Amino acid sequence: MERAELHTMIDETRIAPILKGARGQQPVDVERVIDVIKSVEYLMQDYDFIQSIDINPLVANADSICAVDIKVLLQ
Repeated sequence: MERAELHTMIDETRIAPILKGARGQQPVDVERVIDVIKSVEYLMQDYDFIQSIDINPLVANADSICAVDIKVLLQ
């Protein structure tokens, strides 16, 4: 998936205004969020025995991003 497509998909979510800095908050570094999505994509492509990857929550702000909990389901 191309980065531009991911930007569009993120912009279509209900949290897009918050990511852009709603309520006086600094905007989230969306490029870092996309980096995480791309990393998961690469893992899924490179290791066909990975059935799914669940990251919940993914905490992001203007300066950092952290996957608090990750569940990887293998075949």
